[in-house]
Amino acid sequence: MHYHVKLYNFFLKKTKSDDVASELVQITFIKLWRFRHTLSEKYNLDTQLFNIARTSLIDYVRQRSLLNKKFINLGTEKISDHKILPDYSFELSDYFNQAIKTLPPVRKKVFILSRLQGFSYQEIANLLSISINTVEDHMSKAIRHIKTVTFELAILFCFIF
Repeated sequence: MHYHVKLYNFFLKKTKSDDVASELVQITFIKLWRFRHTLSEKYNLDTQLFNIARTSLIDYVRQRSLLNKKFINLGTEKISDHKILPDYSFELSDYFNQAIKTLPPVRKKVFILSRLQGFSYQEIANLLSISINTVEDHMSKAIRHIKTVTFELAILFCFIF
């Protein structure tokens, strides 16, 4: 019971969601049970349990990231008040929004038109009076930038807290 409360509070602080925190606590205890034969006597149970918890959180972040990518590719998002993704009560969507905000203005516009509003590269090129190659270049640089920034922020988030 003592570890359950500590883990729950840890996950609640990170995810800001009661349901997700409860689920991650359960996953952590399941992993602990499954891999009990790998536990070391050198380290106390607290340390090992929170290492498993951190791993569970990273797995959750990765899974959520994949879902967000699939969501973006569907083109079902709506842009309102600088919010690109719906609020999942989880910081990953904030990382994505921050990454988009750091793009240069034209690259940001190209990315939003393509990925969020579903315009083709040809339509974007015509709309912005630029070549298709320029649109492709902006998209590849935007995607690379967003992946880098989001990944760095997620890793930083996991290791700081």
